[in-house]
Amino acid sequence: MKDDIQVRIAGVAGDGSFLTGDILASALKKFGYYVVTIRDFPSNIRGLPSNYTVRGSLKPIFGRKDFDDFLIAFDPQSVKMHLKDLTEGSICICNVEEKTEFTDNFIKKGVHYIKVPLRDIARKEFSLELIKNMVAFGMLSEIFDFDDVLINYVVLKHFKRKGERVIELNKKAIQRGRELVREKFKGNESVFLDYRIIKSEDKRRILAMGNELVSMGAIAAGLRFLAAYPITPASEVLEFLSKEIPKFGGVAIQAEDEIASINMALGASYAGLRSMASSSGPGIALMTEAISYAGMAEIPIVIYYAMRSGPATGLPTKTSQEDILFIIFAGHGEFPKIVLTPGTPEEMFYLTTEAFNLAEEFQVPVIILTDQFLAQNRFTLDRDKIELKKIEIKRGKLVKVEENSNIPSKDGFLLRYKIEEDGISNRFIPGIKLGVFGTTGLEHDEAGYDTEDEEVRIKMVEKRMRKIIYIKEKVPKPQILGPKESIYGIISFGSTYGPIIEVIDRFKKKGIDLSFFRILTLWPFPEEEIKRFAEGKEKIFVVEQNKSGQLQFLVENAIPICKNKIVGVRKYSGRTFRPIEIEEKIREEIEK
Repeated sequence: MKDDIQVRIAGVAGDGSFLTGDILASALKKFGYYVVTIRDFPSNIRGLPSNYTVRGSLKPIFGRKDFDDFLIAFDPQSVKMHLKDLTEGSICICNVEEKTEFTDNFIKKGVHYIKVPLRDIARKEFSLELIKNMVAFGMLSEIFDFDDVLINYVVLKHFKRKGERVIELNKKAIQRGRELVREKFKGNESVFLDYRIIKSEDKRRILAMGNELVSMGAIAAGLRFLAAYPITPASEVLEFLSKEIPKFGGVAIQAEDEIASINMALGASYAGLRSMASSSGPGIALMTEAISYAGMAEIPIVIYYAMRSGPATGLPTKTSQEDILFIIFAGHGEFPKIVLTPGTPEEMFYLTTEAFNLAEEFQVPVIILTDQFLAQNRFTLDRDKIELKKIEIKRGKLVKVEENSNIPSKDGFLLRYKIEEDGISNRFIPGIKLGVFGTTGLEHDEAGYDTEDEEVRIKMVEKRMRKIIYIKEKVPKPQILGPKESIYGIISFGSTYGPIIEVIDRFKKKGIDLSFFRILTLWPFPEEEIKRFAEGKEKIFVVEQNKSGQLQFLVENAIPICKNKIVGVRKYSGRTFRPIEIEEKIREEIEK
């Protein structure tokens, strides 16, 4: 019996792998499992290889396993491509037609093969080739021992809008798949009996994409204006909010490009709305001038940034953490900004709500930095983890009461940029009856009007940069998991959380303690906390998804005395870490 299962469904784009995966994910969630999906798809529409991995576990999970338990391959080439991810005892359900060449290159010792002409069955018995994916799902249903109630639930959930005929057709295809398993393994059921799934109680968990959770968090935080241009892997934010934000009196606009989108969002924020722009690497590159403008004009803005593999167009649909240094230094000139880095579904929601408060409290750009894995995959989340009562709306020094006579002014001009001890001035909405003020991207005086006076320039730079002291006190602090006194430490952020916690558990079972320094605020960089974490460590492993070690660069700058103790653990293939990849590197260093 299994309580942790991983299935990869592979073919070419257009084969229906993703629909099959979504249905399987829904079934596992309904069975009481925590679910993670891993979408691996090409940037063109059809024809190139794609695959969709679904992992379900009775324990909370946040990433993929080392190896797949099942591979459903809609063509032999997909078997060859993913053979390396199968292990002894894995089961491969592969589409093999009459003339299909299935050579030794497709065979791996210890893997059980179920060769079935899925396409032929779909064509001949259902007059619809695409329904082969439901035949394959039916085979999994028989192996996992899904009951009819569960199957009826997932079919209705995914095909309700298509009518009764389509629902019945898919049910029949699933039933045909179940029959195929019984025929193939009659008298030899022991091959897959170990893969019966332990049924648990349906916990009514949420199954949502990371981009959807960010969007939900934004609405809960009071977002009322989004401007964006479609770009993978951030597009679902625009799609989701276009449908949902009007229900809350908000607006989502598809701008003509990323330059327009961030400037629209800045205009809406200037007018008093909580605003956001969303994009990925190429789009953020176009936004950097406006980010700098927000820094000078002290206009609060939230920017959602889902990283993908670069440079240039790179691998638009693959994941990476290649833009660390780019985003923390994005924008010309010196000004404070905040970069938050969620690593779990819960954090995708809550750090988004926090981003809006921080942006308005400190009147700075706040970037929510994720990657394609977190953005475009689905995760289960316990409903009780989302508590709207926890969310506070903090608008900082936004002046709303016009009768307030204590607002500083000079010669009839409101001092929008009055120099304060904490660097944060009162913020006004244009049209306020108390007076007038200026806003400009030029250096300016306290009333907001441009100046090149040397003394004013020095005071204004110091005013803006003084915010950093107070920002450091307010931003989400790093988490340290595992025993702090461990001589081995890991430093990382974002989507590497899932594989790292599994690696920590494996070493713990072998009597080796690892402590994990989780960065939730990438900028301002938590230098003092890292210095304390490094005390007494013999080895510090910096885990990140890029080639040059950008996070390691920041860590070494924070603790140069420990430079010889720091070991980089890196992956830059465009795919997420498997736990074993981190485990092997750490073991190799520990055993030296």
